[in-house]
Amino acid sequence: VERHENDPQELKDGYFASIPMQRWGKPEDLAGTIVYLASEASSFVSGQNIHVNGGLTVH
Repeated sequence: VERHENDPQELKDGYFASIPMQRWGKPEDLAGTIVYLASEASSFVSGQNIHVNGGLTVH
């Protein structure tokens, strides 16, 4: 993310190490969630937090 491009490398490395899937997220990783939420399939879903973060929340 552009806002973090000037962060020290050690900070980036520490954050990366905390991501269970061991890769940076990409915009495409959100696509399925966005399509689902914009579709009729999610018409009965309300008040949920959907974490698309490589498992960081579980870690």
